[in-house]
Amino acid sequence: MKLLLLPGMDGTGRLFRRFVEVLPSHLTAVVASYDPQTCTSADELLGQLPRLDEPHVIVGESFSGPLAVRCAVGNANVRGVVLIASFVQPPRTFLSTLATLGPLLFRRPPPRLIVREVLLGGGDDALVDEVRDAIASVRPDVLTFRLRQLGVVDVRPELAQLHCPLLYLRARRDRLVPPTCGERIIATGARRTLIDVDTGHLIVQSRPVESAQHLEAFIRALA
Repeated sequence: MKLLLLPGMDGTGRLFRRFVEVLPSHLTAVVASYDPQTCTSADELLGQLPRLDEPHVIVGESFSGPLAVRCAVGNANVRGVVLIASFVQPPRTFLSTLATLGPLLFRRPPPRLIVREVLLGGGDDALVDEVRDAIASVRPDVLTFRLRQLGVVDVRPELAQLHCPLLYLRARRDRLVPPTCGERIIATGARRTLIDVDTGHLIVQSRPVESAQHLEAFIRALA
């Protein structure tokens, strides 16, 4: 089975490295990446995703969850969708206000303590540095633009049209996305499964092996 991995808000795709390295050999991952220098709308990002001409499972991490849902709707080659610590409408009501602080928030890479405790729920120094470097590689105005998009996103109508199986991986210690986001998604249709992972927001980065095991079990059940 082929996987299309859609990255979180940094958009680089670099933070999937540890996850891809532990995937079983029968799964082939294509990692999408978004231009770190250009403010690109959700419609434009959707148009830039690889064409799916054969069976795929789409994995949407955080920021890219809504894109994964939109990409999957009506596409017979999408056999399943995996949402990782994601949402289909604004996860927090204050995001639009927070976006006004974007130039200050993203002027420098986030402090190591914030990355370790808020984003990862732990993690080694090398992983903390990988996260900081990925964020620092994106222009602050681009990150601000993406944060602003999160304040207005709403793909609930598309989710209602999604008929393939869906797996939601939820971080037990997520300080960014409330647990109700996953519950609401799972409640909207059949063949939808929620699994809790004991970590922070960046699930596949901090728990790559466990995440890969859940994904493999989900894909085996599709057969």
